[in-house]
Amino acid sequence: MNGEFCIATGDGNSFTRFYLKESVPYFDVTDNTYWLADKSLKPIPEPIPKTVETEDQSTLPQVNDPKVPTIPGAGNEPDPIKKIKAITVSGKVPLERYTELFNYFITPFAMSGNKIDIVVSFRIISNAGNPMDESRQQYK
Repeated sequence: MNGEFCIATGDGNSFTRFYLKESVPYFDVTDNTYWLADKSLKPIPEPIPKTVETEDQSTLPQVNDPKVPTIPGAGNEPDPIKKIKAITVSGKVPLERYTELFNYFITPFAMSGNKIDIVVSFRIISNAGNPMDESRQQYK
């Protein structure tokens, strides 16, 4: 995040995306499409020209969303993007895949500076070959 190195996606010879001083969504260090790259390999973005020619809006075709009728001057413009105060994710995860929770749910939000409260709930089911009782060390 401090710009010492760059993470790139691609095949190792050509890269489709560079991450420098930004979080990498769904980052998995074992994924062979992520590469540690020298930051000098990241292309410099082309500057935006100061003057931009615009087309006459009256000659462009108008596209209306069929789900939302629009009436000119009625004030029914599209709603602004809604802000989300909090997200709660819950569900079942197979034991052998629990580590993926961090890659897909925790890391992307934590890297963006969001506050994360981790609430834990386990359901452990006894089996006939190794029954649990209150005298077992695991229970205590």
